[in-house]
Amino acid sequence: NLDINSALDLLKGADMYAVNNLKGKLENYLSSSLEIENAAKIFKYSSFYNHEKLKKVALAFIKDNYKNVIDSNEFEELPREFMLEIIRFCKSN
Repeated sequence: NLDINSALDLLKGADMYAVNNLKGKLENYLSSSLEIENAAKIFKYSSFYNHEKLKKVALAFIKDNYKNVIDSNEFEELPREFMLEIIRFCKSN
């Protein structure tokens, strides 16, 4: 059974060893598993490891659920630059 934390750990390994097929499957899994409670975490990971496709999906989800996401504990734990990026994205689009 795969959960968000395991998928993020596996994605990190898939990145490290350039296992592109696995990366794609994990990105799809994470994209379809976005929820209020994990959106900020998935955004943070995708930003830190340059997963642009996953980052765009996370940003779109966050925009659609902005009020709830910014009230989550995960959002409050984001580095300031990630918070600002999310806020600017949601205001500009």
